[in-house]
Amino acid sequence: MFNRVNYVCVNMNHASKKEQYRNFNTFRFFDQVYNQNENKTYNHLEQPEQCRQSKGLIALVISVLVLVLLSGAIIPYFLSYILKTPYPLVVIAEDIMEPTIYKNDLVLVKGVVDPSKLRLGDMVLYYTGESSSLAVRKIGSINSDSLAVASDLIETSEQQINFKQVVGQVVVNGNKPIKLPRAGFLSAWLN
Repeated sequence: MFNRVNYVCVNMNHASKKEQYRNFNTFRFFDQVYNQNENKTYNHLEQPEQCRQSKGLIALVISVLVLVLLSGAIIPYFLSYILKTPYPLVVIAEDIMEPTIYKNDLVLVKGVVDPSKLRLGDMVLYYTGESSSLAVRKIGSINSDSLAVASDLIETSEQQINFKQVVGQVVVNGNKPIKLPRAGFLSAWLN
């Protein structure tokens, strides 16, 4: 019987060591050894404050990127509907309209519903005759079924186009076009 009691005591001793290992907290141990943060207790489920802040920053960056991508996809369609043109935002590829519009400026274009509302000096976006490329020029003269358009540079001559070629009119504030200077560099970089 003595052996049996001894055996039970040994097993109880062994069980208490397992319990000690299970409840062992390494953070508390290092605090005791190195005497740092004596009053602070650690919870193994808590995350350090830095991780919470960095996760919040990462979530903010991801949210901004998603918003930018969605707005880049949705805004042109929204503008097309509002401004009644398939090309509401146009990057100027030529420097022929300087000093009014420079190369790589992004201009806002509205659709032309009634050609009779076009006036001399208005800037129009139209299909060029040679291909499906677009150009922006000022109206020099208006005939019954066509327009004469020219650039701001003196050495270019007027060109006759049909009203059917006109895609839209550059939106102006006063006499100045609404534009984002040099925004086309970003467009060219993304393509």
